[in-house]
Amino acid sequence: NEEKQDILGKAYKVFLSRSGRAEDKNIILTPDHIKGLMVKLARLSIDDVVIDTCTGSGGFLMEAMEMMTTLAKDDTEKIEHIQEHQLIGFEIDAVLFALACSNMFLHGDGRSNLLYRSSLLYSDKNGKLLNSKDIDLFNYIRGLKPNKCIINPPYENSNPIDFTLQAIQYLETNGKLIIIMPTPTLTKHKDDKTKTLLEKARLDFVIKMPLTIFSEQKRTVNTSIFGFTKTPHNINDEVIFYNLKDDGYESIQHKGRVDKNNLWNDIENALINTINNSYEVKGVCKKKRIFKKELNE
Repeated sequence: NEEKQDILGKAYKVFLSRSGRAEDKNIILTPDHIKGLMVKLARLSIDDVVIDTCTGSGGFLMEAMEMMTTLAKDDTEKIEHIQEHQLIGFEIDAVLFALACSNMFLHGDGRSNLLYRSSLLYSDKNGKLLNSKDIDLFNYIRGLKPNKCIINPPYENSNPIDFTLQAIQYLETNGKLIIIMPTPTLTKHKDDKTKTLLEKARLDFVIKMPLTIFSEQKRTVNTSIFGFTKTPHNINDEVIFYNLKDDGYESIQHKGRVDKNNLWNDIENALINTINNSYEVKGVCKKKRIFKKELNE
């Protein structure tokens, strides 16, 4: 569907690559087919409130808005409610914020709750917020009752785990977080922040991505899509580990990565079916407990 594509995001990606600014800005934009996969993994309903705490050019929110307004069919009152009250975004980069606002406008508004600031709030070691502005913002976001969060955070330093923890804080109980980030993130912080995270959220699945998904942006990053539910992770909870060895896309000169042989649709359907129904496939995915031994692997 050409109508819902992140046109301005694509233009920005080209601008960054040709100006050599992508690496300077530590920006890794989510490919369209991975964006679509992550929104589908969130299993959106017509009444969901979706938050993206690292909005970028607005791709996840546009995809979510498209999906929910489609579910609303011709109910104009519901569509207006979705656009004005069920989409929340944070972006701290001025150019990306402007692109997100423009993208949402071009795709039917949905700009009402786009915020020009970081979604990370300052708190003490006990999680208590330190200033009144952050308290007011947190209460405002919680008042909107977000129950689905879909994000691609910055990858440098401790950003991935920090954005994961903050996203969980914003969500309603039993809300879902779908996040793509470096695969070693949870292991890297297993003695501190990951422990805190798993006290608040259950890890449902980890989908290891092909190393080539960001090759258009001249990046090779070991990433996975993580799925969390805001409820404590119990010691006997099993996690699905899925290895997406190949997404079917090929690099074509002057065109980037394209689904030349139309393989992605079947690959995506098989993946979503496996995750949603929580079953194992030999050589593709397995279920295991993550506490103690497994988290150290």
